[in-house]
Amino acid sequence: MADRPNETCWFFVDDSNIWIEAQKAAAAGNTHLPKLTDSDRDPRLRIDIGKMVTRLRKGRARGPSSLYGSRPPPNDSVWDAFKKFDFDLHIFDRNDKNKEKEVDNAMSTNIVKSATRLAVMAEYDAAVKKEKDNTIFVIITGDRDMMPSIKEVLAVGIRVELWAWKSGMAGAYKQLRARHQALLSLHFLDDEAGNIYFTNTKSTRKGKPDPVGTVVLCVNPPAEIDEHAVIEKLFQLSLIFYTNATAPKTVLFVEFPNVRPIDAVLHRMRRLFAGHCEIKSYVEYANSASKTNAPAAFEDRNVYTPLDNRESRATGLSRKRGESGDSLDSPDSPDSLDSPEFDNGGDWTTVTRSDPKQDHRRRQRQAQPCPEGVRCRKRGDCAYRHSPEEIAIFQSNPDRDMRWWKTRKCNKRGCREGRQCPFAHTDEESWCIGCKVLGHCLTECPIHLSSQ
Repeated sequence: MADRPNETCWFFVDDSNIWIEAQKAAAAGNTHLPKLTDSDRDPRLRIDIGKMVTRLRKGRARGPSSLYGSRPPPNDSVWDAFKKFDFDLHIFDRNDKNKEKEVDNAMSTNIVKSATRLAVMAEYDAAVKKEKDNTIFVIITGDRDMMPSIKEVLAVGIRVELWAWKSGMAGAYKQLRARHQALLSLHFLDDEAGNIYFTNTKSTRKGKPDPVGTVVLCVNPPAEIDEHAVIEKLFQLSLIFYTNATAPKTVLFVEFPNVRPIDAVLHRMRRLFAGHCEIKSYVEYANSASKTNAPAAFEDRNVYTPLDNRESRATGLSRKRGESGDSLDSPDSPDSLDSPEFDNGGDWTTVTRSDPKQDHRRRQRQAQPCPEGVRCRKRGDCAYRHSPEEIAIFQSNPDRDMRWWKTRKCNKRGCREGRQCPFAHTDEESWCIGCKVLGHCLTECPIHLSSQ
């Protein structure tokens, strides 16, 4: 699309779509990194908000811009970053079922209100009519709940550019576009991922790293480590990791929060960096450091702060999509690293982290129902609350992968297990793994069937 300086883009941004769906896409290997083997989300993904606005407006002027999100946010700095770029923030608390209904309602209402006000004033003012003709609503969401409001915008003759991740775009929007080709266009954030997203691996931990999940890289004799080059290689492990360096950068600590035990990662890293760096477990490093009386001084840096940091790893790298290193089977990690877990006989001191904001967010999660419900991949061993019925099902099915609970119809004639049966007996209890809703299985999903 060529630059059109006379046109103006009004931005309406659903935070869940640009943040949560982006992290899911990154973990699935749909962006610039290999598919993760230890998580279904990549919390290291960051968005360059300035670049996002620039890329999506494509040389056109920028009008009013609004962001709609819910608490708890990924981090308070997310909201601060959008404020920095003159976004009006509309932030709400999630309801008891961990849903964002108030967010959806506010965004839908404001979209319709803005379109209606512009359309009514255009009937009486030629200047406003010209403004309306040159206005485009850039709406970033794939949520089907936004469809009624988008229909209202189209009904008054205002153009709409709808942006979403392919994985989060409701199939019904394709049908809507077929009926409004002159006014509605669909775009995928996947195509712009290399321009607006980047991965930040810098650790937020203060003090000594977690000894159980940390690997140490050092050079003998001591020399400054090329941290960027090391991180590039570490991505081949297909695991979530965070880095922290000493000052000067002669030692690099790499923490793997989701991998226990760390032995398999140690072996892989020793092969990966053979001839370049010396790889040690944290215990080995602590013992050797205590003998030389050379305590490490860590860099002061935060994993959340650089939301528009150009120095972090940008997403347009040349590695092929889906490329990964050797597979690694790793158990789920504990949800908290707050308690001291290791004692090495006094060679080093265990540090207990205390972060009031983190503790507050943890308490909020514990008060909220698990968004995955009975299909919790951690079988209730997560940071959220589960109902007694869900806990009873977990206990009755100790070896079952709960992600597939009632995702297929029961074909056992005369089944008497009822609600305890892992297969669905009615449409009401059927779960679609494609569109993530109750009411049908994947084999009956209209979106899945239409795409075949």
